[in-house]
Amino acid sequence: MAKKINQAKSEGKTHPVIGINTRWKDNWGVKITVVKVEENRVLYIRDGYEHECVCSPDRLSREFSFLPEESELCQAEVKERGRKRAAELRCGLPISFGSTGWDKGLV
Repeated sequence: MAKKINQAKSEGKTHPVIGINTRWKDNWGVKITVVKVEENRVLYIRDGYEHECVCSPDRLSREFSFLPEESELCQAEVKERGRKRAAELRCGLPISFGSTGWDKGLV
């Protein structure tokens, strides 16, 4: 007797991962940036608002829509800002004997 293999294809949208520096948009079109993610809460900052807001991960995924293109841009900007800041700190260090030139700028 032949064995039937029933493989249903997956349907629907996958849930995006809630991560630091990801961008989301609420129902009114206001964009937010996730600042910190913990087990049962998410801290975020609304555009044009200086204070942090808090919600649960379930509420975030229910009331906000993920913006993948803006998330990639935001994360790239944060990485570049970190590289520049590290290079500035390296340039401020005194040159020691046997320095290989790492303190001259971006490596």
